Amino acid sequence: MKESLAYQTMFEFLEQRYQKLPSDALGGLLGDLRLLEDGEPADPAMAAEWDRAVASVERASRVRPIAGLQRAG
Repeated sequence: MKESLAYQTMFEFLEQRYQKLPSDALGGLLGDLRLLEDGEPADPAMAAEWDRAVASVERASRVRPIAGLQRAG
């Protein structure tokens, strides 16, 4: 599922940033986003917010490629 991969990728990215630049706000967000054993975020509201963000991007008239993020292949 693309949304699940994107969520886990976003979490990993934020966690790596937190390791380099710790902040209380980012640490709190990561705590809310952390997936529990059942696969749901620790804060159930995060799932709904993520779904809204995915829907917003999907509705966008154009998804722009981000320079430097294309995979070598």
